[in-house]
Amino acid sequence: EGAWKWCSGLQCSGSTNTLDALKFGLSVTDVDGVYLLTDGSPDLPEEMILSQIKLYKEVPVHTISFNCNDRTANEFLCSLAQETAARFHVVRSDKSAKYNGPDPPYSALIPC
Repeated sequence: EGAWKWCSGLQCSGSTNTLDALKFGLSVTDVDGVYLLTDGSPDLPEEMILSQIKLYKEVPVHTISFNCNDRTANEFLCSLAQETAARFHVVRSDKSAKYNGPDPPYSALIPC
């Protein structure tokens, strides 16, 4: 519940620097898993990000697509989760909005 309150207060702005966020999370000592919450496409090519994270220790990177209707971005998040033996989730604040992304089993539509 505390994490949800914290996430609810976040404001989105600027670009989506996915690689730096992942590097930060994966560099934490004794990390057991990383949660990547994003609302859009990364600002670097997806292939570059996937190859760069292989340089770090094997840690699950659970991905959360938040109100993102970009199919390419959602497919990347799903691939990132699969590559790291993690889970991909989709969160929509507008329950009536159409989701555009990978189908289950790697996707779970979670209404807010």
